Amino acid sequence: MKSAAVAVGISVLLLAGCSDTSDPVVVNSFPNRAAVQADLDDLVRSTVGGAVATLSVPGETVELRSGVGDRITAEQIPDGAQVRIGSVTKTFVASIVMQLVDEGKIELDAPIDRYLPGALVAEGVDPGAITVRQLLQHTSGLPEYSDDPRITQTYLGSGEQFTRQDLLAMAMAHPAQFRAGERMKYTNTNYLVNGMLVEKVTGNTVEDELASRITGPLGLTDTYLPGTGEKQIRGRHPSGYEADGDTIVEMTATEPSGPWAAGAMVSSGADLTAFLRALVEGRLTSETSWEAMTSTVPMDQPGMSYGLGLMSAKLSCGKVFWGHSGDIPGFHTLSGATEDGRAAAITVTQAPPQEVDTLALLSHALC
Repeated sequence: MKSAAVAVGISVLLLAGCSDTSDPVVVNSFPNRAAVQADLDDLVRSTVGGAVATLSVPGETVELRSGVGDRITAEQIPDGAQVRIGSVTKTFVASIVMQLVDEGKIELDAPIDRYLPGALVAEGVDPGAITVRQLLQHTSGLPEYSDDPRITQTYLGSGEQFTRQDLLAMAMAHPAQFRAGERMKYTNTNYLVNGMLVEKVTGNTVEDELASRITGPLGLTDTYLPGTGEKQIRGRHPSGYEADGDTIVEMTATEPSGPWAAGAMVSSGADLTAFLRALVEGRLTSETSWEAMTSTVPMDQPGMSYGLGLMSAKLSCGKVFWGHSGDIPGFHTLSGATEDGRAAAITVTQAPPQEVDTLALLSHALC
C-alpha cells in the first residue's frame, strides 16, 4: 500500500493469474505464455529480485517464475507462494461492502454519517455529503492517512501498532482534498473507512467477515487479513526487497495494522485469480451490484479507469480486464480477470526501477 495514485502506478506494471480446476480443459490455453515469461525475465534483469506469474483459464493453471525468492541464499520462489497483495485488498473489502448492500444492510448512496456518525471531523469534510459509493470509488475527497510519518516508520521497523481510531486521526488532522463527488483521487483513507463501515454494520471484524463471506466459501486457503502484530507471512513465501539508493533492503516482515483494510492482506496467485473469477462470474454479488462495481470513472493513468474497488482497462485484443494493483514495501502485485474466464496475477519482490508498458504486459497475460 502506497499513498494516493502512487499505489496504482508502480504495480499497474504487473499481471498474470490462476483458477479452479473443475471446468473442462481449454485447448491452446496460454498462447502468450512465452511472452509473459519474457516479461518476467525482463523485470528481473532490471534488478527486481524475483517475479512470479499465475495464468489461468477454466480447468487449467500455469505458474511462471523468474529470478530468486531470496537474494542471500538464492533459494527459488516456492510453488504457490503467499505474498503481500497491498491494495488488491480493496477489491475484497469492496466485495464485502457490496454483499452488505445486496442484503439491505448498507445503502450505496447513503451518507457515511448514517453508519459512522461523528467519525469524520476535519476541515472541509462533510460526512453528510460523502456517500458509500464515493468511498468505494475514491471520489470522497477525504484526506490521506498513509502519508503520515508514523506509517512510513512502521515499514522501516518501528514496530508501532495502530487502532482504527489512530489511523482515522492521522487523516482527520488534514483538510479535505476536494468536495465530495468533485473528482477521483486514489486515497487509502477511503478503504480505512470502508473497513470501519463493515465492522460497524456487521458487529464483526473485517478479518471474520472476509473468512465467512469470501475465503471460506471459495476455499481460498492462502488468503487472509493478518491481525495487529502479525508481521510474518504464515505460509511459504519469497522475501521482499526495496532499493534505498544503491542498497537493497529486505522488507518481508510488515506490521499490518497500518495498511489494514486498505492494503494488508496476504494471498497467492491461485487464490487471487479464483477470487476474481468468482467476482466476475457473479458468484459473490448480485447482477445489480456487479453493474455498480463496473461503472467507472477515469484515473490519472492513461487508459485506466476505476469502478467500486476495481481497476479496468481495454487490452490490445479488445478485452476489458477487471482487477487491482497492490504495492506494499517488498511486494508489488496486480491481478485481473476478463469476462471470458481468463485470469492472471503477478507479483515482483521489488519495485521495477523503470517504466513498463503496462497495457502490453496485461495483454500478454490476459489475451
